[in-house]
Order: sequence, then structure tokens, then C-alpha cells
Amino acid sequence: MGDAVPLDGVSVVNHLHQGQGVVAQVGVVHGDFHVSAAKGSMPVPQQLPAGTAHFTGREAQLRRLDQHLLSSSRLPSVAVISGAAGVGKSALAVHWAHRVTGRFPGGQLFADLSGFGPDAPALPATTLSAFLRAFGVARPDEWVDLAERAAHLRTLLSGRHVLLVLDNVRSAEQIRSLLPGCGTCAVVVTSRNRLTSVAVQHAALNVELKSLSVGKGVELLSRTIGARVAGEPSAAARIVDQCGGLPLALTVLAHHTAVRPALRLRELATELENHQRRLDVLSSDDPMFSVRAALFRSYRGLAAGPASAFRLFGRLPGRLLDAEAFAAAMGADVTTATETLNELVGEHLVVEPKPGRYSTHDLLRAYAAELGDEHADDSGAVRRLFDHYLATAVRADRLITPNRFQVADSAAADLSVGLVPADAEGARNWMRSELATLVALFQVDDPALDSHLWQLAYTLRGYFYLSRELDAWLHTHDVALRATLRLGDGRAEAITRNNLGMVLAAVRRLDEAAEQHHAAGALFEALGDRRGTSDSLANLGAVLSRQRRFEEALWHQQKALSYYLADGLARNSGITLRSMSNAHAALGQLGDAVRCAEEALSLALVGKHDMDIAQAANTLGAARERGQDHVRAEVALRQALTHAERCGSVHEQAKARWALGRVALATGNIADAESSLRAALAFYQRVDSPFADSVSNVLAGLAKR
Repeated sequence: MGDAVPLDGVSVVNHLHQGQGVVAQVGVVHGDFHVSAAKGSMPVPQQLPAGTAHFTGREAQLRRLDQHLLSSSRLPSVAVISGAAGVGKSALAVHWAHRVTGRFPGGQLFADLSGFGPDAPALPATTLSAFLRAFGVARPDEWVDLAERAAHLRTLLSGRHVLLVLDNVRSAEQIRSLLPGCGTCAVVVTSRNRLTSVAVQHAALNVELKSLSVGKGVELLSRTIGARVAGEPSAAARIVDQCGGLPLALTVLAHHTAVRPALRLRELATELENHQRRLDVLSSDDPMFSVRAALFRSYRGLAAGPASAFRLFGRLPGRLLDAEAFAAAMGADVTTATETLNELVGEHLVVEPKPGRYSTHDLLRAYAAELGDEHADDSGAVRRLFDHYLATAVRADRLITPNRFQVADSAAADLSVGLVPADAEGARNWMRSELATLVALFQVDDPALDSHLWQLAYTLRGYFYLSRELDAWLHTHDVALRATLRLGDGRAEAITRNNLGMVLAAVRRLDEAAEQHHAAGALFEALGDRRGTSDSLANLGAVLSRQRRFEEALWHQQKALSYYLADGLARNSGITLRSMSNAHAALGQLGDAVRCAEEALSLALVGKHDMDIAQAANTLGAARERGQDHVRAEVALRQALTHAERCGSVHEQAKARWALGRVALATGNIADAESSLRAALAFYQRVDSPFADSVSNVLAGLAKR
């Protein structure tokens, strides 16, 4: 403006321009002179850092932030983005903030509070001073009182649409005084901690960020690496998995590959298979682009107990451990272990995918192993874990396979520890839930644990037989056999070879199965172990039957049966009689087949073992079906089905349903046949049995009628 203003008789023309702030023109001033700035005259801070050039995914999280932070409220809207190191928390916060700057014309404030950085965490007073200066407040550091600075910031923000991004926050205390008091402002917080008190006090949105999916990870690789990804999609997917889906790791990898343009992705994936090499590739001298440095910043803030527990993850086998198993490895009670694990979960160094079960990704596991190498931690952790699993498995096996000969030796392992399953169903459930970890124990290559290995393999065999976990059975016994050879224990070797031969027969590697049974028999005979020798003979007879050498099979089985009957071994006798029944049936000796099956069923009923009853009744039903005795065949098969359901054997349920379908077809009951066959098909498919094709073909034929 340029109005003429008379001053002492002189006209003075003042030229003012918008944006000059507060201007006062006075003559003589008596007393104090106070000037208050209008709100509109303050600077408008625009402090957001540049976003990530290759930001990928997070569509659902962006929508949640929109819905929560852009809604009208009388209170400030707050969102806490939490997650593990390198998962992309800051990238998401900044990317979202850039999208919505138009909704916050009063400005955007940004502060890295260094909660997990190489430097000490920023003090709230320091951050308050920086924000006040951004709004034009001179010398805010002169206000010694933190509450005074916080109150002044709230006053400045009142009624203005301002976005605050508080990045890399260590604790709620770090940001409590930074939060505005009015509903026109919004706050985005990022932290490796969940900051639960902030969420509760301010009704904050909690966005817990997970790793990128394989698809989104491949998309990020494609944006950073380029055409190489399209040419090798499977290798790219492997790399995403090896990087744990962490955007930081994938970004570092992009820099790594940029300087090696001739490197094929499949070669890179092979290079990353080595966990130590993986951390080297994904780290650099620049801490901003180093996975190892990012993980260290999370680890260094841990107290001694949680730090030791985290390092333990680098030594223990298995991807998923329950609190009881981890407590055993720690040498602590379950309450202490659970509290420690939950603290690691809160720091996003460990995840809890299922209640009471804990895991960590291979990258973190490799880093934990590195740290473990640097510390003189308790060396007994792995042995205690083996003791826990072997003792629990022994108790579970006694419930799943009662009257089975036991080999676990308290001189080799502490069998007083571990869990106590309540009943057979609880034992099967425990075996099922712990199967992956039980098998992972056999990755441990420590001669001091060889006795544990072969005894655990033997103990697990009962469940493997019931559940038809043939791959697990084969792997554990391959490892167990090597352990027995290192021990030089002939008896352990013979027992293990016998069980290994059984699974080799089940997977149709019959010549190898026969070799194992012959070797086991020779070892048992040298030891003078008649029972072991008879077990080998009976198992060899089963292999000969599969090779359709039925006469030879019956000779071996009859010899084994004579010993079992003489020593009163009813369960072994029943198992052998079932096998003899099948051989007699194959030779057309149906009377002998039914007789052997009936004797086997009688022994099983006396023993009251559901699995034995189901198998014997199935054998009897099949023998009667061959003899066209369909009525009594169905009785036996329904008995088999009942006991197969009780013991949870999918394979025996499938056999019973398949035979019931055949019996129904033979008697012209098409509806019952179709129902039984469909059930049999579902069961066989569950255990990936080749019989599924046979059942499917019969059903297809019925559909054409």
C-alpha cells in the first residue's frame, strides 16, 4: 500500500508489501510497546526429506493412514508405524506425507530423533527448539523449562493445519512433549518399538509394517535392477526370500548388482545361500545402506538378558520354537523365557506368528549367529534343547504307540525334563505342531549329540509310521545312521538300519530296503539279539512281499513269528501275522489269509491299540473281500474305520474307505460306493498317496454310467 500519512506537518508515503510481517509506524512512544504477530505471518516450514524413488507396495497401509489421519477430529490424529529394521517405516511415512502436503497448508515438520541411529537419541528439548525456530521463534533455547517450550509449540500449532513426521523414535517419552493439542494437526511416528502408551493415550493408529510379499519384492527389484528380473523371475523370487522381503536389503542389493552388470540373478541367489556371505553382500561402509548396521542399531539397545536370548536364535535349530522349548535352551523357567521373548518381539527382532511360538528370519538368525561367535555364551543350550525334545517325544510315543520297545537312555539324555502330554490326542498334536523343529534338530552336526540323534529318530518313528511322514522319516534316519557309525555302537546301528529299511520299503526303494534289513540282521545276530534278528527277518519278509516273492516272504515271517510267540511278544506277532495274511492272499491261499488276519485282530483287540486294530481289521476286510464274503468284509472294514479315526491315521482311514467303496460296488450299492470312494480320494490326496489315482479312475468310470 502507499497511503500518505501526515507526520508533524509532513506527508510521508510508506510502501509496504505483503509478507513483511508486523510493521509499526509511531511518533513518540511513552511506556512499553508490545507487538503480537498475526498467525498468518509465520513462516510455513516444509521440512519433509525427499521420498524414496522406487517406493513399492504398501497400498493397504496408505489407505489406513488416509482414513485415520485425514479425518476431522477435535483431537490431533496420530499414527505409529512400527516394524523391524529395514522394513521401510521411514519410506512409508515420508511417501504418505508427500502425497498429502496440500491438506496441511500450515506446514510440515520433520525430525529424525535418532532413536536407533549411531548417535545418541535426540532430546525432546532439542527437537522442540528446532520446531519453534522453524516457525520463526527467536532463541527458543533460552527457555530452560521443557514444558514452556512444549506449551509455546502447541500455541503456535493451534488452529493451523500442520503435519508432524517424527522419525526413528526410541520411546514414547521422546515425543510426548512434541505432540500438538488441536484437531487440525496430524502426527506420523516411526519406531522399531510399538509405543503402546502413545497408542493408548492418543488413540493412535498402529501400523505394524511387515516385510514385502514375494510379489512386491520382485516388483521392487524390477524397478531398481531392471530387465534382468523379467528374464529370471524364479531367481528374483529366491532373492526376495533370502532378503527377508526387507526393502532396505533389496535396495542395497540393487546397488550391489549395479556395479556387476554381468552377474546373473541365479548366480547372485546362489551367492546369498551362504548366510555369512549374505550379510556381507547386504552391508556396506555407509551405515544408511547396511543391513548389518541396521540390525546392530536394534541389538545394541537390548539389556543383557534379551541380548543373550537373541544370540541364542543364531545357535538353535528350527524356524519356530515354543516358549517351553526356548526356556529349556535358556536354562530358565517358562515365565522368564516368555517375558524375554516378548521383549524381543517388541523390538521387532523376533516375531510371534502363533501364540506362544516364536521365530526370526534367516537374516536376523545369521546376525545372531555372528554375535554369538563374539560372546562366550553358555555352550549347553543346544544339548538342553535336545533333552527337552527327546524327553517329550518319549512320553508322546508311549501314548501314540503303547507297548513299543523303548531305547531312550537316561544316561545319554536328561529324560526328567520336557512336557507331559495328557493323552494320545495331545501327543499327536504335539508331534504335529513340533514336526518341523524336530526334523530341524537333525541339522546339528555335533558328535557329542550323536546318542541324542539316533534315539530321537527311533522315538519319532512311531509317529512317522502313523502319519505317513515318509520324507521326515527318511531324513532323520539317514542322519541317525551316520551318528551310530560315528559312535561305533553296533546295537544302535542295527536298530536304526531296521527302521531305515522300513521307510525305504514304503517309498518303493526295495533293493535298498533289503540291504538295510540284511545288514541289521547280521549285526543283531553278532550281538546275540534274537528279538532284533526276528525284527529284521519280519521286515525283510515284508520287502519280499512287495517284490512279489511271496513264498520267500512267508518263510522269513514264519521264522520271526515263531520267536515272537515263544517270547510272548503279542504286538510283534500281530504285525507279522498281518503281513503273512497279505502274502497268503496274493498266493490265492484265502483261507490262510483270513486265519492270519483274524489272529492278528484278536491280538490287537487284547492290546487295545487303535492303530494295530485298524490295520488288522483292514487286512481282514481285504482278505474277506477277495473271498467274496462281502457282508463280513464290510463289518471288518467299518471296525477298521472306527479305530483309524480314533488314532488319527489318515492312511488307514483311506484304506478302509477305498475297500468299502469296492465292496459297495460289488454289491450294487452305487450311492454308498461313490460316497466312500470320494472320502478315500480325499484321504489319499492328503498323504500324497499313489492310490489316489486308482480311486480317481474308478470315480471317473462311475460318472460315465
